[in-house]
Amino acid sequence: MNLITDTLQGLVRRKLWPVALLLVGALVAVPLMLAKNPEAPVVAANVTHGAKDEAMPATFVSADDAASEDTTERRRTLGQLKDPFEPKALPKVKKSKKAKAAAAATPTATPADSSASPGGGGATAPTSPAPTATPSPTVTVPAYSVKVRFGTTDSEELKTSTIERLSVLPDETDPVMVYRGVEDGGKIAIFELTGDIVAQGDGTCLPTPEDCQYLKLHAGETEFLTVSDTGEATDAQYQLDLVKIYKKETKEKVTDPQAATTAESLTKAASSSLKGKGFALRHRNRYVFDATTGTLHKAAKGVKTPSASL
Repeated sequence: MNLITDTLQGLVRRKLWPVALLLVGALVAVPLMLAKNPEAPVVAANVTHGAKDEAMPATFVSADDAASEDTTERRRTLGQLKDPFEPKALPKVKKSKKAKAAAAATPTATPADSSASPGGGGATAPTSPAPTATPSPTVTVPAYSVKVRFGTTDSEELKTSTIERLSVLPDETDPVMVYRGVEDGGKIAIFELTGDIVAQGDGTCLPTPEDCQYLKLHAGETEFLTVSDTGEATDAQYQLDLVKIYKKETKEKVTDPQAATTAESLTKAASSSLKGKGFALRHRNRYVFDATTGTLHKAAKGVKTPSASL
């Protein structure tokens, strides 16, 4: 005790007691710090290579490497041991753009919906191709032909027909009028009446309304005709609607294939019917046909015209 007391008194006299205090504190603190166990470093899980031996030294993996599912090269810290059995990281395989495009272009086969028959095997019914629509027949309508609705006034529905120059209405057996052609560049259609007929409606009668020999109509106009010399007790009444004037050759679809008659045959039939029936058109003909223009023009007064210019 005297040694310890003398030492302490000597340190106080020499003003070295702070140094002695630090030495005493160090003697107490050092054993305490050495007694503590160091914390084990965190080992990052390696998904590709599976679990490793706990005795192997741990390595650290960066945040970018931890987020990636593929095996990448890991950054090691200074002082850590290297695992000699750890395989080298494999390089990333880049997918070819052509392979992606081919996969996208390849259509997915749709399985056929097969229904089993009551007797057994589920045979798939053969797929029949969709039927092809048959194109409608067409007919060539000559220039300056007209589309009309014509019939008796007591008919439920008027018959619509396309006629050309020199066609007879309603027919050759009982003719009421003849379509002669057009005037004024195709704006007016001219019909020649063949009997004792009284006309009333939108059209214009020539030479006078009381003596209607020629009837002029525009497209969209209607005329009512009363025929007196029918040989019956009552007069026949007809209605004529001028639907359209064809100013040029036109192709039209027809629903009835039998109606697709050529223009040449219609012209010959109409011309021959006029000559065969002996219609008195030549002697009182006020209009002559101009083959150059395809239209009609007024004939000189008192001049007889040949049948070729009807």
